[in-house]
Amino acid sequence: MVNNKVIAIWNDVCNNGAESKEFLEELEKFHEKIVQRRQIEDDGEQIEETWLKDPPVGPGKSVNKGNRLKHPSDVNVEQKNKKEQKSKKTKN
Repeated sequence: MVNNKVIAIWNDVCNNGAESKEFLEELEKFHEKIVQRRQIEDDGEQIEETWLKDPPVGPGKSVNKGNRLKHPSDVNVEQKNKKEQKSKKTKN
């Protein structure tokens, strides 16, 4: 369909050297414009891809088991366990 349209236009202007030269120049400008638009779109996609990457992971830090932060429910469980152990010791 596009080829047919371009051929029809070319048949209309090809008999005149100045018109055919102008047609080819405009066609080349159009092609350059499309190529530039594609490059900009491709560059934009690359930038978006880099934004979606995971951040670098630093080295992990190890903490002694006794010094770590504990969930509040863990503290309550530990307190209950200590009370039960004390009560068992006093019963024996």
